[in-house]
Amino acid sequence: MSGRRTRNTLLIGLIATGLILVVVIGGALMPRNHRAVTTVVIAQPADSIWPVLRDFERLPVWWEDVDSVERAPAEDGVERWVEHTSTGPIALAVVDERPNARLVTRIDVDESAAFGGSWTYTLEPTDSGTRVTIVEDGYVNNLIFRFFMNTVFDPHDTAVSYLKSLGLRFGETVTPEFGT
Repeated sequence: MSGRRTRNTLLIGLIATGLILVVVIGGALMPRNHRAVTTVVIAQPADSIWPVLRDFERLPVWWEDVDSVERAPAEDGVERWVEHTSTGPIALAVVDERPNARLVTRIDVDESAAFGGSWTYTLEPTDSGTRVTIVEDGYVNNLIFRFFMNTVFDPHDTAVSYLKSLGLRFGETVTPEFGT
């Protein structure tokens, strides 16, 4: 009986080790960087959407993915914020903006962090309102996170959640489209 238990324990250990190796080696073979382009059209002018995009403190009112937001001290004239989510705090820096047209934020971490990147929001007028596009240019350094990012999760997921919530903020149900 004890010999069978030892073999089963060994077999379970080998399987677990094999799975870990698959994840780590798989992550190492997958690309570090990704780009996800997500777009919706909202039947509002850009000058109505822009103030909502820029009001980081009120983000938790209409986007359930964020619990709270606080302003962080500016450094070198760069505006900084911290979003508190269910997975922890995310430090952001506003790196570029053109009111009613373009906003660029980046995760404010060292390049060696587990993950990071930027979101570029663009607002373009259309016949029916404004095309709002988020381009996520991200990277995943952690091999385990990278494996799951490329196999389980969709890099569009957060932008889809944001844009659908933004549409609902204006009383609209929007349908995200994806590009490259």
